[in-house]
Amino acid sequence: DKRYFHRFFNRYDQSELDRYSNWFWGWFNFINKFVPLKDSQGKKVLEIGSSIGAFAKILKEKNFNIIASDISSYIVGKASRLQKNIPFKVINVEKGIKVDGLFDYIFCFDVVEHLKNPEGAFENIIKKLKKGGTYIFSTPFPSEEYLSDPTHINVHEPDWWIALGKKAGFSNLQFS
Repeated sequence: DKRYFHRFFNRYDQSELDRYSNWFWGWFNFINKFVPLKDSQGKKVLEIGSSIGAFAKILKEKNFNIIASDISSYIVGKASRLQKNIPFKVINVEKGIKVDGLFDYIFCFDVVEHLKNPEGAFENIIKKLKKGGTYIFSTPFPSEEYLSDPTHINVHEPDWWIALGKKAGFSNLQFS
């Protein structure tokens, strides 16, 4: 865990959180073109693979009811100390999502390419969505750069992910 996250963080401090939050504002604005996030204050959200919680920070500022999670207890500890106003949980999405309630939104940025069993993860995610809820994830396209990363064990074209989503029971699927 330390070695993996050290590629992104040196100090695990507010300045690094702010730098990544600036990057995630781009995600927020992009997603808002398709899903009205700016009009969704108070909605219940789960972020899977939140790292230090840069996107969770934005959602909290926008008054979402956010739970942030990561598989790494190391990074969850760092995030919890950095953002005491956001609950962080250790969750292995392939084994199940052990948090109470259902969610309006589940976000998962650059996580699914690391999973041995993305189908199981999708099945667990759909169980935690409210009826009419939205699951939004990102994953890299197959390219030499992304395929060379040994932690990227499931890098596929968008059609593959859409088929997987359909198989797991998702509807109204789209790629953007």
